[in-house]
Amino acid sequence: MNSTEIQDYINVYSMIRFTDGHREPGIIMNKYNISDSCIEYFFIQHNFMNDYKKAHGISDYKTCDHLSLPIDLAEVTSITPINLSDYKAILELHAEYKEPPRMLNG
Repeated sequence: MNSTEIQDYINVYSMIRFTDGHREPGIIMNKYNISDSCIEYFFIQHNFMNDYKKAHGISDYKTCDHLSLPIDLAEVTSITPINLSDYKAILELHAEYKEPPRMLNG
């Protein structure tokens, strides 16, 4: 995929397929690198998304940098946005999904 194709998926929770064949849920983000005058792309893995959001919320950019993996756009072969049922399945795989409490009859 090229940068124009990827722009529609920036900051969208998606399933990303890489050139080595593996697929991974997460978010692709971009940042402008002032010193090199270019846009850089980063991948935040599903497992680190909440930690990244918390660190970003308190302006802990060192942690944000640690949790984001720089990627080369040539490594990305496809991106598919994840729907709600896919998201639930991913959470179950990562043991993060909590079944809502069930109402007892009577």
